[in-house]
Amino acid sequence: MQLTRRLGFLVITGSLEAQNSRVAIKSSLEEAIDSWDSSTRLSPLYGLGEDQLTADEVLQTANAICFLGCDFPESLLPLPEDVRLWAVTLGIFNIIVYSKNKKALAAFAKQVHREKNLQYEIWFLDNQKQITDVKHPPLTRKQEPESVFPSAGAGPPVESPAQEKDIHQSLARMASKVESLPSDLRTGVSEYCTLMASSWARAAQARPVLKEELLKPIHDYACRELDKITKQPNDMYLAIDAFTNINAGLSRFCAQTLSGISPIHQTECHFWIHSLLGTGVGNLALYNFAKFVSSRMESLNLPGRLETKFNEESLDYLTKVSNEFWLKNHCQDVSPSLGQEQPTPLITYFSSRDGFHCGHATASAPLASLGACNAPQWSLMAMTHEICHRIVDAVLIKLYPNPATEEGKARITAWEARKNNQVSAQKPTLRDQMDAFLLATLAYMSAVDGSSADTKNVEFAEKTSAAFRNWESKPEDLLERWQHEVEEIMVHALDFLYCYGQDTDQYVRVVWNALSVIPELPDNKIEDLVIRTLCAVLTKEISNNENGKQVVRKKVIDGLLKLSSNDCIERALELLNSDEHWNQQIKYKIDARENLVKLVVGYLYWKDAEVKIRGGDEKQSQYSSLGSELILPTPLDNPLRLVEACANSSDPDEVASVLLLYRLAFLADAPGR
Repeated sequence: MQLTRRLGFLVITGSLEAQNSRVAIKSSLEEAIDSWDSSTRLSPLYGLGEDQLTADEVLQTANAICFLGCDFPESLLPLPEDVRLWAVTLGIFNIIVYSKNKKALAAFAKQVHREKNLQYEIWFLDNQKQITDVKHPPLTRKQEPESVFPSAGAGPPVESPAQEKDIHQSLARMASKVESLPSDLRTGVSEYCTLMASSWARAAQARPVLKEELLKPIHDYACRELDKITKQPNDMYLAIDAFTNINAGLSRFCAQTLSGISPIHQTECHFWIHSLLGTGVGNLALYNFAKFVSSRMESLNLPGRLETKFNEESLDYLTKVSNEFWLKNHCQDVSPSLGQEQPTPLITYFSSRDGFHCGHATASAPLASLGACNAPQWSLMAMTHEICHRIVDAVLIKLYPNPATEEGKARITAWEARKNNQVSAQKPTLRDQMDAFLLATLAYMSAVDGSSADTKNVEFAEKTSAAFRNWESKPEDLLERWQHEVEEIMVHALDFLYCYGQDTDQYVRVVWNALSVIPELPDNKIEDLVIRTLCAVLTKEISNNENGKQVVRKKVIDGLLKLSSNDCIERALELLNSDEHWNQQIKYKIDARENLVKLVVGYLYWKDAEVKIRGGDEKQSQYSSLGSELILPTPLDNPLRLVEACANSSDPDEVASVLLLYRLAFLADAPGR
């Protein structure tokens, strides 16, 4: 069964209450808009195989149409004689079947609901295609036995009424405390209570497994954030930030993933080209992809491994060790000394405003990715960079001294003592050495960015030592000024190593195509991104003392030349091809940041961990030529490699993108599967 083309748009107008709700097929968006009124809603339909009938001809022969979801259409086969498969959609009701025989269609829908636990909604039509009646299962869920037919729609057994009541009791208790909260926090908590109640109720109907897998951990996180206020009132604005982030995710989760559920007329999607049935399949695809990458990365427990190493004695002055030191895998065989806190799952959604972004509890992709994720500029591969921010954030909590804490102040005091040659009686630990290494690197970054000529053209260890000794401002100034840049360099390096398998061309293709759709990037931003790209690729050339940076420069230039030219890429090439700018600026900025690259290579990366995330090289052949078959002979066990293989089209293609989203939603470690 092949996904072949867009059939047109399914459009409804009018209202059920006024008994004038009518169904139509519009062949194009232009045709749909030409007859638009205030009640119009629509969603695109996608064809399976080469049906001899047009979508409009199908509608004219149908006396009833039934929306089913959420699963692969093959799960319904074989169909009864009087029931026909019509189309698929991107909504949580993703399968549409039709029949001339209303009773036969109703009986089939009830059977599928009973045996496969798929939801349905039937529209009965008269000869003018006006909806005369609507049928769907009761919207209040009762305890049911687990389906004997395993499928994506089945999920775990529906919870008992007592379990169902707990979430509402918890939300009610939270709501009862709103008036006692600081006034700045009340609106956010009130909004959260209603959003979570709505999300829970809708998920119970449309995708029950998401309650335990996503919504319950999010609610636990919200409760912890609220509890902190009673113990640490000064953290109120952190709580406001947390609830703002959660609410932004949940509102889109309801309006996108869980829109278009029964009753369809009352649950519109705010992405208006999908206003009738929503974008549930696309959101599930994004959720599965983000969950796969984040869970694999988080399972390495890099912060815990660093914590173990930090407590070891170390006589190595890290600014002076050889490059061979950094090529060793210092954390591979380390057992984390502390259990890792269960990471907060990510509420995923699409947003033109947010684009690719990852918060503490949310992850977003551009709306354009719904219809163009087969092309590198809108590929979901760009999401890996955002997920790596979560990983590096957790690492920096251990690595980066925080002047606002007592522990951070003590580390800074120890650093200043070492700077002033006040030797401690205790042997230094790796944490002591790493603090000196990090702060010396930041001091040198400041010196280089100030273009001080006398700090150039000497060995790196000497330069960092000189900057270390001569830095006269407060260490807090260093830490504050460079925290964002430190994070970005480490994120780019980690992303390149783990998610792209050190494939320079693929990395440059995705990263720079994604950047190219951002309008009017200023020159200083482009130079920052050039430097970060060079630092990422430098991870492959740490051992190349003589000409490693020139090798990296050439690789990045070659990668950019393979891309379609645009203003952003042309300006990046101008910077890289200018020997004068390279020799006076870029080369020294990379020198100053090289220690951060070494830190990632030596302490945060090892090959076995990369294989755990990407799989071996033999995996790629499994995804390189999948064709347009909706169902594949073997399940796809690595969504990362699937998305990577599908990110190379020169032009966006809606049908190819929908096909990828289906595979991610149902074949790639999908909930309930």
